[in-house]
Formats: sequence, structure tokens, C-alpha cells
Amino acid sequence: MHLLTTQNRRSISCLAREIFTFKLRQNFPCSKANDQQFRYGANHYISNPAFHSSTIFDDNLVSVEMRKTEILFNKPLYVGMCILDISKTCVYDFHYNLMLKKFSVDDCKLLYTDTESLIYDIKCDDFYEIVKENLHKFDTSDFKQDNPYCIPRVNKKVVGLMKDENNGVIMTEFVGLRAKMYSIKCGSVCTTKKIKGVKKDVIKNHIKFLDYLTCLREFQERPYYRKFVRLSMSDE
Repeated sequence: MHLLTTQNRRSISCLAREIFTFKLRQNFPCSKANDQQFRYGANHYISNPAFHSSTIFDDNLVSVEMRKTEILFNKPLYVGMCILDISKTCVYDFHYNLMLKKFSVDDCKLLYTDTESLIYDIKCDDFYEIVKENLHKFDTSDFKQDNPYCIPRVNKKVVGLMKDENNGVIMTEFVGLRAKMYSIKCGSVCTTKKIKGVKKDVIKNHIKFLDYLTCLREFQERPYYRKFVRLSMSDE
């Protein structure tokens, strides 16, 4: 009865959209009834141009990895770009409009720079006097209340200000090998060790400040081996 009604309405309709709709109503039951489920097996995906790789678990279970055929840019990339630009502007302003105006080039050497940090070798009687004179440029909230330099704790977490990561502890040695690979020593204590791409437990338990120094002076490689537990489909 429904089929006849659809056919009649299709024959008397004058609109192309309605004719197409009623045609779909007639064809849909037949198409779904003859749907071939085997088309959606592993062969269907492996023959797809977007096929990347597959892993066979057993005769009836195969994992297939497909490449992305389209990328949806739904993140505001321009916001991240602007944040980095503003961060660099703040760093350059601090370097050129404060440090290089207070010190000569020979007394203020830039050893290392990152996105939002600077490491200097400064020669002066008391750098923290400069800090007290320019508190509007610094976040000193993490200094001890009774710090020996009498620096007030101000500007907590204010965006765009520079911060002494050692909080008044004098840095005595620095080794910078390349980007994201450096170490800092304060007195006899190694306070910072950075190596991008190396596991934190390896850096903490095996890498020493002397390793950075040896690599710099003697160009010696320091290999470390680490065990991992991984799932493999190999029969070995």
C-alpha cells in the first residue's frame, strides 16, 4: 500500500525535489535488502588508497590503520602565533631596553635563550641592586621573605615580567650544548638538567653535570640504555 502511494505521488508531483524524494523511498528498501556485508571486510579497507598498515592477530581478527584523508583545522592557530610573538617581544624588550642599557656588552653576555627565558653571564658588584631599582620588570614573589638582598616580594604571576628561576641563589656554572640541552650548577649543587627527547628518569638518575662538561670539552658521546616493555605480534 505504501509502495503504491509513493508511486502515485511520484507520478503526480511536479517538483523535481519531490520526485527525487519519492524515488529514493522506492529504491531504499531494495538497496538495503541486497546490501553485501562482505564488502566492509579487511579487503575493503586494504584496497582503499588511504590504507597505511595492518596487523594480523588471528584468522578472524585484523587491525587496519588508515591515513587521514582530510584535516580539520578547528584550533585557533593564529592565537598561538600571537602569544609567541608577544612573548618574544617581552624578552627582546627586557634584553635591549634594560640589560644592554645597564651593562656593556662585555659585562653582560647572553649565554642561552629560549622562547621566554634568558641566561646571562653578568659581571657587576651586585645584580640584585638592579632588580630592586627595576621591580616593575620582575616577578620576585618566589624569593624568600628574609632574602639577603632585601628584595620585596611583588608582582606575583604578572604576565610579561621576568623571573629569577634560582630565587636569589647565584648560578656558578652553565653548560649549553644545543637547544633544549643544558645544565646549571649553583655552588656544588646541580639544579637543572635538560635534554629534550630523553626520559626524565634517565636524566635524573644517570646524567650528571660532568657529562655535559665532558661532551663540551672532549666531544665524547655518553650512551645510555633503557629497557621497555612493548607488545609485539612476533612469534619469537
